[in-house]
Amino acid sequence: LQAMSVSIRNGHHGSIDLSSSNASRLIGGELLQLDIPFFVNESIELVDLSQKVLDCLIKFDTLPMPDSQTFCAVASIQQYTECDQTTGYSLLERAVQVGVKADGRFLNALFRCFGEDADSAINAWQTTVRSLCIKDNKRVDLLQRSLDSAYRGLLHVSGRAKRPDLALKIVYAMKKEGLKPTEMSMNCFLAGKRMRRQLTSRG
Repeated sequence: LQAMSVSIRNGHHGSIDLSSSNASRLIGGELLQLDIPFFVNESIELVDLSQKVLDCLIKFDTLPMPDSQTFCAVASIQQYTECDQTTGYSLLERAVQVGVKADGRFLNALFRCFGEDADSAINAWQTTVRSLCIKDNKRVDLLQRSLDSAYRGLLHVSGRAKRPDLALKIVYAMKKEGLKPTEMSMNCFLAGKRMRRQLTSRG
């Protein structure tokens, strides 16, 4: 066995897997699996649960450390809750703690965890996250892709916050970085708006 998976079974939408693709240690000669039932409308408990899963993986050195894929999976859960800057910064802190690289996929997922707090997401990008992205993506092509993904995450947050003014500033920032905003960029903003409506109607 060369993989460790943490599965969270969702009664409404099938299952969500939090997997560590870099796992290579034998744990008691068996595959370690944790099945935890929950319902998506239990937003507070869900955020707490996903954070606890990360804490467990980080704490016990007999388990493989969580990687970028693990954090993206956790972020994909948290973005569908009433998340805010506390959620986003907490996830970022844990990622830095275990040495997860700030690649585009993770940054896109991270910013979605800021919920409607677009100003805090922008502040995190300007003060911390952008420098991490540049440091962790040495190749020019990887850096450009990661920057593009990060900005799309910020556009999603702007849509969820109903901030077209902020989205316009993000587009200008993208152009300054040498990136070309596309239809996909606009779709990220619109997807954020749709998520806001969905969460509002659910609540």
